[in-house]
Amino acid sequence: MTRNRRLISRCLFINIVFCLPVVGQGFETFTPAIAIQTEERGYPSVVFEWTFPHLLAGPVTTRLSFAGSSPVDFTGFAIGWQTDNQSVPPDAFSFDIRSRAAGAEWSPLVHLHGYYAPEESPSGLYWSNIFITDAGEAHREFEILMHVPAGVRVTFAKVSAADVRAPFQERKTVGLQKGRSTEEPPIITRAEWWGNLPPDKLSWNTPTQITITHGIIHHSVTSNSPADPAQVVRQIWDWHVNGNGWMDIGYNFLVDHFGNIYQGRHNPWLSSTDVHGAHAGAANSR
Repeated sequence: MTRNRRLISRCLFINIVFCLPVVGQGFETFTPAIAIQTEERGYPSVVFEWTFPHLLAGPVTTRLSFAGSSPVDFTGFAIGWQTDNQSVPPDAFSFDIRSRAAGAEWSPLVHLHGYYAPEESPSGLYWSNIFITDAGEAHREFEILMHVPAGVRVTFAKVSAADVRAPFQERKTVGLQKGRSTEEPPIITRAEWWGNLPPDKLSWNTPTQITITHGIIHHSVTSNSPADPAQVVRQIWDWHVNGNGWMDIGYNFLVDHFGNIYQGRHNPWLSSTDVHGAHAGAANSR
């Protein structure tokens, strides 16, 4: 075992890829703890967790590879991780990810960055952008190559995956309208985009009202033309709630590539005011 650990350290320092699950190549194997969370979440869900007690930080950017085979289908996941230096900016970490249905061809590689810092998440972990499978289809296997900044040691990694496919109400595509309008545009409600998933998950928390003075717009870093935009909204909700540990989806509203507007964070006062979002911290209330 000592020899195996030395080999891992050597690979880190000379900046080559090492694959944790490889058998028979002199590397120590790290087996993830796998917890099915379908009953808790109300839809197919699973969490993978790895601990890396013996990895060392390298003087240059290093690459850490880990993979998983899921006992349930997933349509997307986010990656959480912990290091020995939690002050490093999250976007200093990046990932190359691919996935597939069991026995199928691998999807093209998707490149993501770290997105949330530990202090931004009740979980106390870093979190990546969300990964969504091709066309939102069900997959069972994934491979992740993590690029770790120089001088940083990764001690723990977590993948929170879920299958959020669900029937949802038929609706007319609103689309972007040319010209100016003073009328409030139609909004796809939470109940509409949530479909037949557990309804108690959508309104249990009490949000904080705010006085609206400005808005924040940013890209979700997901596909620009998803097959089912409502599924992407559900995937983001799962990421924010079951990954980051927030009470609800962080965004107040989401807009798809057709121009449809989706109600995000729970807001009982939607017709009169907005609520404090989680994605921008205190900036939403000033």
